[in-house]
Amino acid sequence: MFENLKKLFHKNEDKVLITIHGFGVNRKHEMDDFIEYAADFKIEIISFNMFDINDESDDDYNKWILVAENKLQQALNQNKKVYLLGFSMGGVIASYLASKYPIEKLILIAPAFIHFNIENYAGIAIKTGKKLLSGNDEGKPSMPRNFYSAFMGCVKEHKNDIRKVNCPVLLIQGDEDEVIPLKSSEWAYEQIPHDQKKCIFLHGGKHRLLQDQSVQDIAFLLIDDFLHDKLLPSKK
Repeated sequence: MFENLKKLFHKNEDKVLITIHGFGVNRKHEMDDFIEYAADFKIEIISFNMFDINDESDDDYNKWILVAENKLQQALNQNKKVYLLGFSMGGVIASYLASKYPIEKLILIAPAFIHFNIENYAGIAIKTGKKLLSGNDEGKPSMPRNFYSAFMGCVKEHKNDIRKVNCPVLLIQGDEDEVIPLKSSEWAYEQIPHDQKKCIFLHGGKHRLLQDQSVQDIAFLLIDDFLHDKLLPSKK
């Protein structure tokens, strides 16, 4: 279904787009539809898992970030123009990396700067809140319980790094996001010091925006326009 949209993308071999997944069992598979759509790009797209959901001891968010940071450093060492795309918790991590390294552009999908505090829920509310946050479906593995404190620690530690991002930024979130409140993107937009920034809410979009067939094609086009200076024309 993406064939007509694919033709609109330009091709450039000197760019690399690193995707950073969110907190949940799907991990890098959150990016599968986007990667399928971008199959004809002459732009390297890097997708990877930051943590092992089958290893309860893999609960150190600093190690999760280090996995992403190593991917970024490898790309920079190849003298590529690096773009970052972060989803949910991955948006917080991508912002941290963009504040530390020379990134061309930053794309944040439903970034989790502000989130529902699942530790405050009780009984069934905890179970329901955690299912939404993790993106878990029946029959799939569950996130280890101790991973949730790692998620919240990651956001707490790096939430304010968005204030140090000095590159163009695109924020996209669905206005029916059931996990991250809209004020998360609104807050982040206000903190970004760079004057080339845009925040777009897609009507009817849920949290897992890049897998939401009702809005994903629009999201993909927005990402394309942003990467190729159509959404926010570059300044001369």
